[in-house]
Amino acid sequence: VLVRLEIAGVPRDHIHVTLDGELLRVRGVRRPPAGEERGRPQQVEIASGPFERTLRIDAEFDRDGVRAKLEDGVLSITLPRKAPGARQIRVEHGSES
Repeated sequence: VLVRLEIAGVPRDHIHVTLDGELLRVRGVRRPPAGEERGRPQQVEIASGPFERTLRIDAEFDRDGVRAKLEDGVLSITLPRKAPGARQIRVEHGSES
């Protein structure tokens, strides 16, 4: 499963990604550009301040393999699918009766 979120202008250390059960939550804070605090912009396409996105992930995935990467203002979160069904079962030595 791949989740991509546009979060231009937010430094990596202001982004927090958490996974709670099947809920994936992305929180952060976008600071206004330098000098914008004093003036009144004519047009704003990207709001500043705190933000939060919560997504429900219905697919089964490998929780230990989840990765997040920020590149060019896009946060990509990869949730690798679990291998279906089959798994190796270790055979132990038993005592003879």
